[in-house]
Amino acid sequence: MPDEGDEPDPDVLGKEYAIDLGDGFQAVYRPYSVNDPAKTEYSLRGRLEVIAPAGEGHGPELVRRLGQLNLANRPMTREEGEYSYLTANVTAQSLGKHAEVAAARVTGEHLEEMVRQEIFYERAHEAVGMTDSQLAGFAKGIQLEAHTRALPAKVQVLRDAVAKAAGFPDGSALAGSPGYDPAPQRSAGWLTWSRFDVGNSLPKLSTAVAGRSLVHKTTAAGLKAMLATGVLASTERRTTMGTHQGVGMSEGEDKLSGGASSVFLRVRKTSLLESKPSLVWDQPEKLLARADYYGANADTFGAINPAGSHSVSKATRDPFKIATFTSSSNEVMFADDIDLLGPHGRSRRS
Repeated sequence: MPDEGDEPDPDVLGKEYAIDLGDGFQAVYRPYSVNDPAKTEYSLRGRLEVIAPAGEGHGPELVRRLGQLNLANRPMTREEGEYSYLTANVTAQSLGKHAEVAAARVTGEHLEEMVRQEIFYERAHEAVGMTDSQLAGFAKGIQLEAHTRALPAKVQVLRDAVAKAAGFPDGSALAGSPGYDPAPQRSAGWLTWSRFDVGNSLPKLSTAVAGRSLVHKTTAAGLKAMLATGVLASTERRTTMGTHQGVGMSEGEDKLSGGASSVFLRVRKTSLLESKPSLVWDQPEKLLARADYYGANADTFGAINPAGSHSVSKATRDPFKIATFTSSSNEVMFADDIDLLGPHGRSRRS
């Protein structure tokens, strides 16, 4: 979160909306529609920050203010966690191209709309005599309640579709497989989900990555800072946390390519690792169980921007392909951060 009194960086390429939430709370959103990916910082598109007044103790109120943005403003439910888990696996395993998954998403939207209409008819009488601002709050409440009520059905529909796309008979068979774990894991200040395909083939992946490590090279000062904070954070996350620029490599280029939203590691043969300041994961399968990474057997600046100057065609989310990377400039990108003290923490440092 920026310090109190911080001004927008004049060197940032892009546009944002500043939304006054009242009482010193503010939201800043960088919309997709007004930020041309060919001319603006791709990694900022779609980012939302909610900023509290200076001082401590604003956490609960900050979460409550999310309701003013038509966002869920209460603890995540089990259904929300599973829906996010399934969505993350759709992306990680490239299942979105399957007709069943596309149809399930449309069905989910229809289910939520039906529930929204039901709630409106149940509570329409409550709106009599409300002011415009009260009606806006009333409508937002209905929206959030419909989202919550519809989730169990949406989860079941999406789980069945993902199961069929992944080769399972149905959603129950998928949910009963050993690798299916919809509970999120905390990674520093964010949440991560796992891949059920990796969980269901972990021995095979462990064999594929045997003798290889994932490595993040840094400087002595950088290593000291990471170990002090306990987190390896992406360029964009460091900015949100108030860290000054120039800490990482190619920060400006990464913002244009989209790579600034991720942290960068490389695949290396364990026997050839150099004694330079670095973080080392000698069991890559632990990190490759996450659902939020992609890699390339070349230096692409973490490119995910199709309108950028670096090719996105080399990117893969297949952990078995990543295990075979041999280029000295290969890269594996993990979204947001890696918690160095959590379950995905590094094996050692050098």
